[in-house]
Amino acid sequence: MMRPRQKRRLSIGQHAFLLQHGIPGANVRCGAGKLEMTASVRPTLLSRWYDLRISYDFKSLPVSIITRPDLGKLTERTIPHLYRRSPYELCLYYPKNREWNPQVHLARTIFPWSVEWLFHFECWLATDSWDGGGTTHPTPTNEN
Repeated sequence: MMRPRQKRRLSIGQHAFLLQHGIPGANVRCGAGKLEMTASVRPTLLSRWYDLRISYDFKSLPVSIITRPDLGKLTERTIPHLYRRSPYELCLYYPKNREWNPQVHLARTIFPWSVEWLFHFECWLATDSWDGGGTTHPTPTNEN
């Protein structure tokens, strides 16, 4: 009986290629087992533009950060679903549930999840209700 074939981890180069060619305007840099993608995105045609940075290396999970505008200046309330506030690191999935793994494309997961997070953020700004799902976790401090 043959064992099912396991998917292989995508290389940094494969992730970089898929991001560069799958996301209009993406700027991707990679080397030494690390990748960084920057892009300006907006969740809807009526939304403001956000500068997004996704970083990934084989030693850790991907990190999605909004570098501009300063999200804290858009509200006086505590923004939900962030891992850190300085810089604004988005909480996109629950790592313990293994909702992301190195066999799946960043361009099909982390990038669209980041844009979806921004959509829910804008709705939250207007309604004070976070409808993007997720799990409760500690509120980040500015230093985290």
